[in-house]
Amino acid sequence: MKKETDYRRIVQWLLQRGVRAELVKPRVLLPSYRKCMEIVGGIGDETRR
Repeated sequence: MKKETDYRRIVQWLLQRGVRAELVKPRVLLPSYRKCMEIVGGIGDETRR
């Protein structure tokens, strides 16, 4: 599978979860890493100690 296809799948997955995301070559543009991780569940209380 090509990387571009992987990025498109990631962008679609994020959009389904309410994250604003665009595929801007050569990278994906997100509102912020922290916001993205909070929405998809990657950042929890353990990082706020």
